[in-house]
Amino acid sequence: MGESFSQLEERAKRATTIEELFCLWKRAHEAEVEEGNWEKTCQFKEKDKGKKHHFEPQEAAKCNFTKDGRLGNAQKGSVLFICKESNLSKDMKVGEKDFWLKNEVVLNQPSTSDSADVKRAKTKYRNCLSKTLNKLLEKEHTMQKNLEDCAYMNLNKRGGCSECDNLVLAAYIAKYKDFIRKEIELLQCDTVVLYSASCYTETTMGEIEDVFRSAGVKTVAKIDCHPSRYSNQKIENMEITKNP
Repeated sequence: MGESFSQLEERAKRATTIEELFCLWKRAHEAEVEEGNWEKTCQFKEKDKGKKHHFEPQEAAKCNFTKDGRLGNAQKGSVLFICKESNLSKDMKVGEKDFWLKNEVVLNQPSTSDSADVKRAKTKYRNCLSKTLNKLLEKEHTMQKNLEDCAYMNLNKRGGCSECDNLVLAAYIAKYKDFIRKEIELLQCDTVVLYSASCYTETTMGEIEDVFRSAGVKTVAKIDCHPSRYSNQKIENMEITKNP
């Protein structure tokens, strides 16, 4: 048996690069399974067996890891877009997942196997991020004009399916908050956009806001929708708060 979850957590606090942090984060997923403490923080359950889309829960908990980070080559981004988790219902092979948003949406390297529906969803995703960035620029909360110079992250790095289990997500955030904090610190973004803001309980939102403050985030924009289901009105009604 390798390092414990708590040992990896302490090492993550001292990580100096995204690559180092992600290596420790992936090993923390494995350690959680080895210690028998993974079920509360994993979206995939035994009861899902027999469904069309299904992961072996323990293997998914141990091996799944969805990459994210800077959308382009900038060393730091002024705006960080944050979502709950990656929808893996179309990618049920256990293992590490590529940063599709960067590869396919921003760098314009689309997958040749995507259906028309998936292509439309990805286009809508990019449109949401672009419109959010434009609104922040209009409100003078950023000077950044290019999506490629921003960053993106999911809170739950294991991913999920089409419907998010908010109780599991809350447990994951509580357990991995030091990993989440370190990623935000390393991405060096002054402004954070939190999508699906209404899904979090008061307790979980308090934990997230504490992470933002301690990571040095200056401005937080909360939007009550997911990028794949956005509306212009939801973006217009974003709630802006400033940290001291």
